[in-house]
Amino acid sequence: MGVWIGIDGGGTKTKFLSASKDGKRLRTYTTGGTYYHLNGIDTVCARLREGVDAVRCGEPVLGICYGMPSFGEGGAADGTAVARIREALAPYPLHVVNDVEVGWAGSMALAPGVNIVAGTGSIAYGRDEAGNSARSGGWMEFFSDEGSGYWLGRRAFQLFAKQSDGRVPRGRLHALMKARLGLKDDYELNNLVRDVYAPSREKTASIQRILLEAAREGDASAVRLYEEAARELAENVNAVLRQLRLGDTPTVSYSGGIFETGDLILKPFRAALGRMHRVWITRTSSPAAAASSYTCIKLAGLGWLVRGSLLSSARRTKNSSFVIVPSSSWVVPSAKVTDSGTTKMPGTDSCSAVRSAAESVTIRIMAVTPLWACGSAACC
Repeated sequence: MGVWIGIDGGGTKTKFLSASKDGKRLRTYTTGGTYYHLNGIDTVCARLREGVDAVRCGEPVLGICYGMPSFGEGGAADGTAVARIREALAPYPLHVVNDVEVGWAGSMALAPGVNIVAGTGSIAYGRDEAGNSARSGGWMEFFSDEGSGYWLGRRAFQLFAKQSDGRVPRGRLHALMKARLGLKDDYELNNLVRDVYAPSREKTASIQRILLEAAREGDASAVRLYEEAARELAENVNAVLRQLRLGDTPTVSYSGGIFETGDLILKPFRAALGRMHRVWITRTSSPAAAASSYTCIKLAGLGWLVRGSLLSSARRTKNSSFVIVPSSSWVVPSAKVTDSGTTKMPGTDSCSAVRSAAESVTIRIMAVTPLWACGSAACC
């Protein structure tokens, strides 16, 4: 039979998915991070082989697409790492792209649009009708990765210090940080950060969970950090949109663990984008699934394949993750979100459809599931 395998790499975890020739999902698997700068190339190779063996179902492997963290940013080191990975996964055909590219492919159904990823790190990537691509963010975490888990983790440490000093009002973060990290004295944080958190991107990013807890318990300063993160992520999207020709109502998707914090990040993110553009926002379905489909397109020599618009290649489901974001010119002060139906989607008269939804003070949600996630990827 043969299988296509997609791999969504990351600094913290890596997801694998296999699909049959006709696009049916077969098996998934999750393992640790495969960011070779952080995890080491030996660990990366072992984890990739482990995952591939776990999902191939004993079938011949037709091809693998690996969304590799930070691919294309490491110069000669990337070439050396990819050579080692090819050796580890031999004899299977392998196509390597930056991990943000499979996030884009998963959410856009290979159609024009922009994907913003906010996990341990952050980056935005998009393509337009002509196949032009652009990106923003994704620089090294020491001076970039704004809006990411690592960035929020560092900002949480800063906020703890400010609350300890009295530079800002002491909120829930202060007590939660002391309790979760076992601090008897505030200044014990210095040694803990120096010895444990500063050397580890992943561990620093994990502090975001304490920040999230504080924000949900009403710490206003913690809430403001998520609002700041949302604005930074929106700026990355905006930078990509300025470089591409995506029409009057571009599609923007989001993925990564930071967006799982819910309205703390999504509400200000939508608001920030809404002030810049009239956009459609959708949540990524499955980067790993996208990678398996992307594999067959790239390795089977089918070239650049776009199946019409995202929406014409989607099916509707009840539990939606598709949200209409009104532009600043159509304010919906008390919009009610419902999954009871759908508006007319982007196409012949999308603007009037959205205005109609806004006028009725209802923004309806549509779930978007790319074809390969539905088990009907005919390109294979």
